[in-house]
Amino acid sequence: IASGKVSIEKSMDKVGRKFKPLAILERGDFFGEMAVLEKQPRFAQASAVTDAALYELDRNKLLEFIKTYPEAGASLLIEIVRVILRRLQNTSNEVMMLHGFMEVLARCKQK
Repeated sequence: IASGKVSIEKSMDKVGRKFKPLAILERGDFFGEMAVLEKQPRFAQASAVTDAALYELDRNKLLEFIKTYPEAGASLLIEIVRVILRRLQNTSNEVMMLHGFMEVLARCKQK
C-alpha cells in the first residue's frame, strides 16, 4: 500500500453479502501474498477504506526479481514470512480465545 487504508474482509456467507473485517492495512503493509506465492484464489477481499494507491506485483515478476537479485529477493521473502507468521499468531490467539469462550458456554449450558 503506497497510501491510504485498505480493509481486508472475509465473506461470512456463500453469496458474499456478509463480511467480517480481518484487518485494516495502511501505508507499507501488503496483502494478497498467499495468492501470489501459492497460485491460489484469494482468501479474502480487499476494499479501500480511504482513497488508496497500491502497487501490484504478480507472481512471475516476483520470481524474476528473486532470480535477478537473490539477496534482495531473500530479504523480501523473509519479510513476507515474518508478516505471515505475525498474522498466524494473531489468528491462533483468536482461536484460543474463542475456544475458551466456547468452554465457558458449554459449562453454562450444563448447569
